[in-house]
Amino acid sequence: MKVVNYFDTDNKERWLDAIGKSDWRAGPFLKNLLASGTFFETLGESSRVLLLTEGDELVSYCTYAEKDDIQPTELTPWVGFVYTFPARRGRRFAGLLFDEVERLAREAGVREVFLSTNHVGLYEKYGWEFMTMMTDIDCAPSRIYVKRVAAGPDRLVGYCGLDCRECEARIATVNNDDALRAKVAKLWSELNHVEITPEMINCLGCRVEGPKTVFCESLCAIRKCAAGKAFETCGGCAGIDSCEKLRAITDNRPDALERLKNGG
Repeated sequence: MKVVNYFDTDNKERWLDAIGKSDWRAGPFLKNLLASGTFFETLGESSRVLLLTEGDELVSYCTYAEKDDIQPTELTPWVGFVYTFPARRGRRFAGLLFDEVERLAREAGVREVFLSTNHVGLYEKYGWEFMTMMTDIDCAPSRIYVKRVAAGPDRLVGYCGLDCRECEARIATVNNDDALRAKVAKLWSELNHVEITPEMINCLGCRVEGPKTVFCESLCAIRKCAAGKAFETCGGCAGIDSCEKLRAITDNRPDALERLKNGG
């Protein structure tokens, strides 16, 4: 699975058609904004439509925009039009969109992102905090949530600099893919000469809340060292170039060292 910006895709008609099939009136409305060319006029020139895709299938989507349905207001930017198709619900796929929103916000130096909704108990699971009640453009009350974006490295970059998005254990967990769990367990068992079962392959990343593999949780010497010293990543350590534990990773993955030196 991957998150893409609708405006960067080559097959816009396919994604427009999929958005229009949402069983929620906001989906066809978003499709109309895009098809009519009024999206940027309505939501702001720097706004995006983030698509969570699996091959040619649209799994989930949202907007990351200057404006939403609370106007006028000085609050910005907003996440809106959050939708996951019915067959894919219950697997926290919206969280992958929110991860990308946080990455974009952090990249732009944004520290707070806002969301307008009538749901209670849904967005809290993803780290959103209820802030206040406001009135939307239809003069209806709306709950306003805020997501506080921490400064510092991308939370999906591990202590060692590896990108957890690329880890098949995380991909299997996010997609609830038992076949991939079995594949990873077999490979890791052979590489480490220990028995690793598919049930052990559950991890969302070594620096984010949620399940972790036994290795990441308890055995990784790099994670233990960096967390024990309260570093965001090994990039905060003066010994980054000489650490033997870290070099076990970075000698084979120079991209990990580059991430650490570039702040994650």
